[in-house]
This record gives sequence, structure tokens and C-alpha cells, in this order.
Amino acid sequence: MDTRTNECYLQPLARSAPVDQSTSAESIFQNIASSFDPYSPSRRTLQNKLGVRAFRARWKNASIERKTLAAYGLAAREPSTHPASSNPSQSQHPLPYAALPEVCSNRETSPCGSLYEYDRLPHVESSIRLIRIQPGSFSDPLACSLEIADLYDTSTPYEAFSYAWGDATTKVCIECNGRDLWVTRSLRDALCRVRLEGCARIVWADAISINQDDIEERGHQVSLMRRIYQRAKRVLIWLGDDTSRDAISAFSTVCILINANGLHPSTTASFKKSLSGETVIPSNLELLSTQTWKGPLQSLAVLYNLSWFWRLWVVQEIVLASSAVLLWGDAEIEWQWVGLAAAWIRTYEPRLLRQFDLSGVYNAYLMHHLSTERNVEGISFLRLLGLTRQFGVTDPRDRVFALLGIQTADCNLEDSHIFMEPDYALSTAQVYQRFARAVLRKERSLRILSAVQHRPKIDTNFPSWVPQWNDVFSHALSPSEPGPNHSAAAGLPMEEIQGDEDCPDILSLKGIQFDTVTKSTDIVSPQSFQAYSQSETAHFAVFAFLEALWEFLGSPLDCDSWKTLCWTLTAGKDWYGMLAEDLHGHWAGFKDFVFHFSFPSRPGPARRYRKSGPRGEERHKSDSDPEDTDDAYGTKSDGFLEAASNACVGRKLFITSKGHLGLGPGALEEGDVVCILFGGIVPFILRRSDDGSWLLVGECYIRGFMQGEVVTEWRDGKLSSYVFRLH
Repeated sequence: MDTRTNECYLQPLARSAPVDQSTSAESIFQNIASSFDPYSPSRRTLQNKLGVRAFRARWKNASIERKTLAAYGLAAREPSTHPASSNPSQSQHPLPYAALPEVCSNRETSPCGSLYEYDRLPHVESSIRLIRIQPGSFSDPLACSLEIADLYDTSTPYEAFSYAWGDATTKVCIECNGRDLWVTRSLRDALCRVRLEGCARIVWADAISINQDDIEERGHQVSLMRRIYQRAKRVLIWLGDDTSRDAISAFSTVCILINANGLHPSTTASFKKSLSGETVIPSNLELLSTQTWKGPLQSLAVLYNLSWFWRLWVVQEIVLASSAVLLWGDAEIEWQWVGLAAAWIRTYEPRLLRQFDLSGVYNAYLMHHLSTERNVEGISFLRLLGLTRQFGVTDPRDRVFALLGIQTADCNLEDSHIFMEPDYALSTAQVYQRFARAVLRKERSLRILSAVQHRPKIDTNFPSWVPQWNDVFSHALSPSEPGPNHSAAAGLPMEEIQGDEDCPDILSLKGIQFDTVTKSTDIVSPQSFQAYSQSETAHFAVFAFLEALWEFLGSPLDCDSWKTLCWTLTAGKDWYGMLAEDLHGHWAGFKDFVFHFSFPSRPGPARRYRKSGPRGEERHKSDSDPEDTDDAYGTKSDGFLEAASNACVGRKLFITSKGHLGLGPGALEEGDVVCILFGGIVPFILRRSDDGSWLLVGECYIRGFMQGEVVTEWRDGKLSSYVFRLH
């Protein structure tokens, strides 16, 4: 971009599709400009909503108004107002596009006849393999060679690949050092995409650069990945072929969102302040959810839901990159733009996440935040594990190994201080158990036990106190870091009772038993909080959840009980996962949600609770409460709904023998006990076994017992402490 002339230059791609060379840039731009009437109301409205200044896009010796080019990309996704072409092969896009040709695709027979064999790396601590992609035209077969390099030798610059492996069972053959090497189709396509015509290109890609059949080498190379990605001059993010033809529209929409709201990747620091509530960035894009923006936002959904955004390894790769570019088919864009757009959507347009299935935005937002922090200051490694549990891995051991290259508040990698070394000779169970022990020893805290989540039937073949990082279905009840937190054990340090050396599956802890579960609800489903949906089925699910909740609670609630319910449904947290500090807004969101779905015309418990609630008297005085209308609904409840969904889904509400309402794990049963374990930040649900040992069922939330109240009673002699042998 030339800021002096407000012109952006369209550079030729490293590998462009074969096009008719007689077609000039000027004729292509003329085709775009004439493809629709710029003075028609719909087109003029579309251009005005782009919110960008009078930039011009320049290609070769031709130029075009950037608004026109962007509007064309957006309009291409709208239903055509012109008669369909009689020629089915005639493209509506004059810009060149082509998928990878068959000559650069799967070769069913071996072209060379012998398989490539890896040589051992000479220096475990610093040797890596670099891929030299041989130059070739678009239709030439792919050929490359592997060269051993020293990671600390800066004389050989290289680029590092970040990509989703795809289907590992379907592989294609490429030529490597004159022999056959079988790789995933995704990696083959990525190498073809970046190949240059006039010279070789040197890259690093894990599936080729690491001998995947050598377990020992895999572990050593994983431990070097931090430096591999830090040293790379650029990270190439391969999203795959643009089979849906959404790349241009999606990338254009990303730029429009950023430009229209006065943002730029270079202003990340100031944007981070806005995420903390220090500033407000209003949306200049009115009516984002209207029909005009439906197409562009759908293309964004395709982008953010691509498999790359759901692969755990890419988190480390993007955090460590000094520069990164996304390649999607023939289109490309800098990572900072895509990450910043995700942060803006997540922060200021959360409804779009649900309306357009932009679930991948959460992952992009997290990666954007981590990549701007660099050392993830203030976030522990354990918290990082929790934040990334929705990402996918092929090998469950990589839940831990894939994040070891990221420096966190408690993991100083410059001093080689990590919780464990990657070792693929260990089983998944051994990796998880050793990691749990390492965290317990280092932190002297039971924070890791908050990550324990079981299916309704607990697997007794595995220690119940060891988190199964490959099986996630609920957010942690403990608040996000950094920030205020619960302190159920009043800061008492963990007291692990020694003597279990011969029984590594046993963890003996000191704690206080203070209550027992007497009844519980069914497991809360995701549909219970889809109040924002326009679907009648979704609304019925919300009604059904509230009706079941009223029946479970029994008699009408007083004002304090209503507030207990409000805080229990969210575990006391806001939609960001932090402890709720805006108490008035939290309470208002709860009332907006509950009373909107408890119509006076409905018989039974809903009507009874509506009258007994904190606004009951107001409603008898006036039936035209403006806060009660459908138009007002959603302005207050959005944040509460997300916070409640994060806390409740996959869990059960329960009542104890002392009459306390709580939120606990989906595996809890009547008769389970509620305990405070020394070193814990939340209460825990335990279940006694026949042999006298205990199962850790999971963490729980009970309002009024989250800040050391039970410990105070214990110190006053009203409660006793015990040793719980967890297995």
C-alpha cells in the first residue's frame, strides 16, 4: 500500500493459474466495472457500506477504484439480478482462478521406483531438515530435495509451513532426492502452491522435515519447534484449495471490517486496551446482519471454520511467527488482518458468531491474542491447556506436547524450564499422569484438578484425578487468568500425604467434607440457552429447560434465592470467563432472560415464578414494561446467555442436604459429598469407593462457599478435616 497515493498494488502470485496472456489488466478491470450499474440503488448502497476511503487498486498499468473492486467481490455472492448465462462454462468472475492441475496431483504409481530413506540427524540439539522445492511451472511434476542444516546457522534463510494435515490415510507420491516420498495431499498442494518458476524455494514442513517413523527423533524435533518457527523469516499458512470460491470475498470482508472501524494491524496495542474495556470502538458498519451483508459474512464463516483454525499445533506456530501470511487457493492475506477481524467480531458483534456459525472465530481470536502477547504474560501453562481444549489433534499426547514451545507465566523456556520433555515412547495415560504430577509439584496448588471432567460413567481404569486432555466438553468453572479468582480453601496450601510411591495412581490430599448431594437435574444441553435463535424448536428447548428448573427448585424463590440462581447459572463469571464485576448488568441480563421466557399466559411453574420474582410487583402494576418487550430482549441478556451456556452445558444443577444450590459435573450422583481440598480454589465433588478410597467426580460452584467460608468453620472447630485417597 502506498499511503501517499492511496494506491494498493496487486502483485502477481508466486504460482499463478495459466491465463490468456492476451487479456490485459485494463480489460479485466473494465469487465469488473461494467458488470454492474454503479448507480443502481442496491450497488450504490453496497459501495457506501464498505466504509473505505478512496483507494485505488493498481495492477500492471491499469487501476480501479478499490470500492468498486471490493463491492464486486461482495456482490458476487448475492443472488444474480441478471439472466443466467446460456453457457454453463462461462464464469461470473473475470479474475483468473484454477485448482491444482492433475499433473501436480496424486500419482498412483511410483515414478522413481524406490522409496526415500531418512538419514539420521548428526546433532540432536540443533540439526533440522530443510526442503528445497525445485523450480517449476504450473504444470510440472513436483520435485524437492532434503538438506540437513544447523538451526543456529543463520546463513540459510527459510520459511516454515503451518497447515492442517488432512486425511493421513490418503497420501500422494512426490519426488524427493530422486526417490519416492509419500505425503498427505494437503502438504503436496501446499508445496505446489508456493513453488517458484525461476528459482528454488527453501521451506520447513513437519511431515517431511521430521522422520515420523523415528519416535526418538520426533520427540527431539518437537522440542526444537520453538526455535524453528522463531528463526523462520516467515510462516506460510496453507488453508487449502479455494474449492468454495469464498477466498476473495472473505479476505475482502476482513479488510472492510478493519478499515471501516479505524483499525489496523499496527494498532494492535491500542486495540488490546479496548478488549479490556478501556476504550470503545463503535461499529461503523450498520446493519451487519442484514441481507446485504449475508453473503460476505457467510464467506467469513467458511474462512474461520476451515480445519486450520481447529488444529492445536498451529497455535504454537502462529504465536512464534515473526511474520505470517495465509494462503487460500490463489488468494493471500497477512495473518494480522484475519486475527484482528476475529478479535473485533468476538468483542463487538458476538451475535454474528451464532447467526452465521462463526465458531472458528473464537480460535482465531485466541491465537490473535496470544500472538500479540508473545510470552503470554499472565497466563499459566495450565490455563493455556484449558483455553485450547477445543482444538483438534491426531495424537492425544500432543495436547501437552504441542504447547510446550509457548512461553507462559510459569514456563521460562529461555532457561529450559518446562514441565516435561516430549517423549513419544510414553503412552497417553503416562503423559497425562506425569504432567499432572509435575504441575502439582511445581505449583503446590490443586488448580489442575479443576480440569478434571468425566463422562456420566466414570472410567475407573484411569486415575480419576488426572485430567483427560483429549476429552473436553465443558468450560472450567474457575475464572480466566489473570484476574480475581475464587479462594474456596482460603489460600491454604496443598497438603499431599506422602507414602504413595508404590501406588502412582493414588493421590492423597487433606480436605474438609461439609455437605452431601441429595438431588440433581439432568445434564444441561446446549439448546437450553439458545434464546437468540429464531427457531421455534430452539425456543421450545429454552422453555422446557426453565420449566424443568422451576420444578426442580420447588417452592417460589425469595429475592436472595433468585440472585443465588443467577450467580449459580454462570458460576459467578461473565461472558469473558472472568469473575463478574458488573453486578448490576449481570443481574439485569438474568432477569431479561428469565422473564422473557416466562410469559404470564403460560400455566404452571413459569407463571408462578414470574409473579414471585424480583420484578413481580412491577408487572402487576403495568403490563407494558418496556424491558419486557421482544424488541428490548437481547440487549441485556446476550452476555448472560453466553456466560450461562459456558458454565452450565455438560453439567448438572444440584441441591445439598443443607439446602444449598450448586452447579457440578455431569457425572455427579445423589450421595456424592462436597469437599474443600487444601490448595483448591473451588469446592470438589467426591464419591466414596467400596475400598475406602475416593473418586474425584469434578469441581463445583456453590454461592457462599467460594471464598473460604468452610475453612473459617473448620478453624472454629465446627468441621473436621480428613485425608482423601483419590484413585
